[in-house]
Order: sequence, then structure tokens, then C-alpha cells
Amino acid sequence: MGGSIFVHTFGAFFGLGLSWVISRTKFKAGKQVEHFKNGSDKTSDMFAMIGTIFLWMFWPSFNGALATEDQQYRVVINTVIALSASCVVSFLAVVFLSKHSKFDMVSIQNATLAGGVAVGSSSDLVIQPWGAMLVGLVAGLVSVIGYEKIQPFLARCIGLDDTCGVHNLHGMPGVIGAIGGAISAMTAGKKAYGNSIGAVFPARAPSNVTEAFLLGIAPGLDRTAEQQAGIQMAALLITLLIAILGGMFTGMIIKMPFCLPGLESEKANWCTCGESTHVRYWYEDKIYWEVEEDEEQHEHEQEQLMESNRMKASLDAEIQQLQKLRQDLEVGENDETITVPTDSTTEAKAKEVELAIKE
Repeated sequence: MGGSIFVHTFGAFFGLGLSWVISRTKFKAGKQVEHFKNGSDKTSDMFAMIGTIFLWMFWPSFNGALATEDQQYRVVINTVIALSASCVVSFLAVVFLSKHSKFDMVSIQNATLAGGVAVGSSSDLVIQPWGAMLVGLVAGLVSVIGYEKIQPFLARCIGLDDTCGVHNLHGMPGVIGAIGGAISAMTAGKKAYGNSIGAVFPARAPSNVTEAFLLGIAPGLDRTAEQQAGIQMAALLITLLIAILGGMFTGMIIKMPFCLPGLESEKANWCTCGESTHVRYWYEDKIYWEVEEDEEQHEHEQEQLMESNRMKASLDAEIQQLQKLRQDLEVGENDETITVPTDSTTEAKAKEVELAIKE
């Protein structure tokens, strides 16, 4: 219902497969070299935290948007419980796992939402409040471990360049959600919430039309709980396969010369995994987008250049006048008939121009 498999898991591993093809984490002397623009500041962290709060509040609506009647109540309640559990365990885990035993904004912004991702597959199925809490606790803990331990490990081993940590918020919690959905399907009996289990898993409904009619549901496939769990896991594996291969294939497409900006000498071959353009072009929006700030900066630089040229022309004129005045003074020393102005205004102007030239 919440898209743990088809939204979060697919999106995360599609992006990771694409990233692995077009870029790789850089290392120098055994240490990871971070791009100077791959980071955050107080302002961006504050805005990101505001976004996290909005997501946290509206995640139950996201998960329950397609649910109906009593099913929607279950989805909302289970999502709130899972989110609360992941939020609590995230703050605890960050303090224990971080280098300086302090809260880390990146981990908190993401791991607190992991419960909402993981509970999506089972939130409308046969899951009790304790199950939702358990899913949230596991997802929040795994997400923090991902940021602190697993992401650096993947960067060292395969050079995975996960700039946004999607593996930690969407990838692993999505897989946890899929496994949770399979477990809930396997443990479900023939009845749930006072109705036939076929109301929750349509394929588990009896294939006999009369029997299904008496239960008030549509005929199904007589699928067992174990078979339903197997179908849930098959959906996860197929999604992972399509996502990773599809992401890698898409990465090769966008590395084609006609898809990259005009950087002829800085492009890699389309089949060279882990490289597309030079690192100096990473995180540069202006390579692909019209950036308003850049236009304003360019206009400001042009105005400064014009003002500098005007000052230079004015100074050149003043220098010429001073040079002429000096020549007149030199001539006046040998010719008493030549009168040279020596008023205080001229002397002050000469000193002013001399100071400007020094500056």
C-alpha cells in the first residue's frame, strides 16, 4: 500500500545502479576524497529538517491514500506507530554510533522517516501495533547503521557514490518492508479482522464461486499462506533485478556524447563504468541548468568591470595633466617668463591622483 517495493526499493536501487555507472567515489592514499561541494551548511540543514518534519507528519497520508474504509484506519495507525518507533531509535542510535557521540543532522533527517518506508508493504495487511513498532525500530536502526557504517563500506569496496544516502532511507528500509510484508502474509490465518483472508489477499480467496459469494468476496486462486509469502518475496527480487539493470542501462544512455554538455575533452567512453565527466563538473548546476544566481553575478561583474574602466580612463587623464605640469615646471626653471600655476587646488589634486595611483 505504501510502495515499499515498487516506489522506495525500485527508486533507490535504480538510482544506485545509475550512479555506479556514471561516477565512483574517489580515494587518495587510502582515504576518501570528498568533493568540496558535496556537503551542507546550517541553512541547508535547517531547510532539510523542515522538509523532514513535513514528511514525517504527512507520511501516514501518503501510505493510506489508496486504502479504503477500515483498511485506511489500519494504514494510518500502523504508519504513525512505525514512524514514532524509528524516530526514537534513530536519536538513540546516532548518539551511540557517531564519532563524537553527537546528533548528526543527515542521519536524523533520514532515519526518522525509515519506519514509514518499511511499514508501507504491510501497513494494510495482517499486522498488529506491536508488529508496526518492531518494523519501525528495525528500519530506524538499520538506516542509522547504513549512514555510519554501510555507506562508507560500500564506497571503499565498490566505489558506490551515494550522495543522498538513498540506500539508507529507501533501499534497505524498502527491503525490510518487503520482508515484513512476506512474513505478515505467511503468518496470516484464514480470517482477518472478522472477515475472510481473501479480503486482504485476494488470491487466497476460494476459487469456488459459491463459497466466495457466501464469504462476500470475489473468487480467488486458493493460494496458501506460504505461497502468498513466496509471491511477496518474488516481487522483491524481480523489482531489484529490474531496478539495478535498468539503472545501469539508463546510466549508459545518459553517458552518450550527445547527452552530455559540450565538454569534449572531459568525456569518458559510454561503456566505461564509473566515469562520465571530469570531477570538476560534478555538482555544478550551471553545466545543465540556467542558474539565476549566476546571471546576477555575471551582471554584477560586468558592472564592476565597466566602473573600473571608467576610473582607469579618468586616472589616465589626470596623469597626463600632471606630466604636462611637470614639464612646464622643468621649463620654468630655465625660463623666468613662464608662469606656472601653483595654487593649493592643483597641489591637492596632484596628491589625490598620486594616492589613487598607489592604490
